[in-house]
Amino acid sequence: MQTSKSREKKYLIISTMKDEGPYILEWLAYHRAIGFTDFLIYTNDCSDGTDLLLDRLQHNGIVTHVRNKVLKRGPHLSALKYAKDHHLYSGADWAYVCDVDEFLNIKIGNGHVEDLIAHFADADAIPVAWRLFSNNGHLAQFPGLCTEVFTDAQPQNAQSGEKGRFVKSLFQPSPHVQRLGLHGPLYKKSHAAEKKWGAVWQLNHDFDRAPTKPLKDFGYEIAEVNHYAVRSIDAFLLKRDRGRANHVGETLGAEYWKRWCMGGECDTSIQRHAEAMKNEYDQLYTDPVVAHLHQAALEYQQQRLKSLRKIDAFESLRNELIDLSGLESDRSFPDEV
Repeated sequence: MQTSKSREKKYLIISTMKDEGPYILEWLAYHRAIGFTDFLIYTNDCSDGTDLLLDRLQHNGIVTHVRNKVLKRGPHLSALKYAKDHHLYSGADWAYVCDVDEFLNIKIGNGHVEDLIAHFADADAIPVAWRLFSNNGHLAQFPGLCTEVFTDAQPQNAQSGEKGRFVKSLFQPSPHVQRLGLHGPLYKKSHAAEKKWGAVWQLNHDFDRAPTKPLKDFGYEIAEVNHYAVRSIDAFLLKRDRGRANHVGETLGAEYWKRWCMGGECDTSIQRHAEAMKNEYDQLYTDPVVAHLHQAALEYQQQRLKSLRKIDAFESLRNELIDLSGLESDRSFPDEV
């Protein structure tokens, strides 16, 4: 649980969402449990009530929700452009750009955001490497909470390669930030060299201005970003249906699955926060309107999935992913939601 001391500072998450209704409460509950105080969330073109759920959470003082006016640059980069001018960003001590399938998993201290900041006391920005997780053999769209059911992780040793090990950065808002990037702040050239990146490994993309991914020594003993990029097979079909917020127009298929569904090592370290997260979750869910909208999003996505499975391309992809996952289960519509 958070102390009054941790609440004195403002730790902001900036996010972009579309049709993520079933996953919002867990993601919010978890990041509140580890010390984030503010959430600035942009949505666009929602069909499952994600926007309505966030409206209600805003009414309850949990998030700030903005309907995104999407520019040619796409939903993600449009949201980051607007966020840089938002008062929550300018008033934050630290900010962090994070998607709803990403969970910041801090291994040191009590696992709270202030522990990570204290570890890199002189840093202006702290990049944390992604760690991909597989579908754990799950077919159904919502087999349970991500942090509970997805434990099959990409091996943490450097010898396993850097595939998919991009970073997400916690950073201090500053007039020296030229723009917000998906992986970290991009500093103005005039001040980039003086900025200190708190990292235990090298970075390979214009390091002085903004990191993209590490070269080696991923730093998982300090922190990782648990990235549930595919979740389950049916959840992946719905992800393909709604499209990507950054790479607009890209069709997700088996090649994407092969790249981002990575496992081989059990990692349950994030479950150290299970009790605190559950307490936060229960508080959010106590509101009957929130509970209704959460369930409505689940039901909408189940119905949408049934419609998608009538389309040959989706059903063919589903069967291909079942084969790739080595599942022997019944391929009919699953009972679990």
